Amino acid sequence: MSRETNGMLQIHAAGVAGLLALGVAGYLLVASPILKGRSERVSFEQRVRASEVRLASLRESRSALRKELELGQARVDARGVTLLPPSGRNTRLGDLTRLAEACGLRLDRLQPGAPEDGELLTLTPIVMEGVGAYDDVGTFLHRLVSEYDDLGARSFRLEATDVQGARLASFVFDLVWYTDPADQSGG
Repeated sequence: MSRETNGMLQIHAAGVAGLLALGVAGYLLVASPILKGRSERVSFEQRVRASEVRLASLRESRSALRKELELGQARVDARGVTLLPPSGRNTRLGDLTRLAEACGLRLDRLQPGAPEDGELLTLTPIVMEGVGAYDDVGTFLHRLVSEYDDLGARSFRLEATDVQGARLASFVFDLVWYTDPADQSGG
C-alpha cells in the first residue's frame, strides 16, 4: 500500500468514526429525548383518559345520589315526618323492644351509641341483637321501616341457627335513629 492510500484510509476511517459519533450524539441528544417524550405523553394520555372515565363515573354517582336525596326529601316532606329530640331515647328504645316482642323476636342486646351531631339531624346508632324465626325477622324489619320514619337500618346480619328442630335466625341490626338537634339535653 502506498502512503497515499494509507493516508486516505485513515482519513476515511476518521470520517466514518466522526459520522458514527455524530449519529450516536444525535440519537442521544435528539432522538432519544423525543422517543422518551412520546412514551411519556402516551402514558400521560392514558392516565388522563382513565381519570376522565373515573370522573364521569363519579359524576354519575353524584347525580344518582342527588336524585336519591331529592326523592328521600320529597318522601319526608310528603309524610310530614316530625323528629323527636334526643331526650326521647328511652321512649324510642321502648318502642323497639315492644315491636320486637310483637314480632316474636327475643332481644339479647339493645344498645344505643353516642349521638353524632350533624347540621340538620342528630344521628344515634342503635345495635339490636337477638333471635327469631326468619319470617318474624323480616316482619320486624318491614314494620320498622313502615312504622318509624325516624329509624333506618345501616346494616343487618342474619345467621341460620337450628334450635331443637326449629329453624331460627340470630340477627344483629345496626340501626340509626334520626333526631332533631334542637334539643341536645340527651336522656
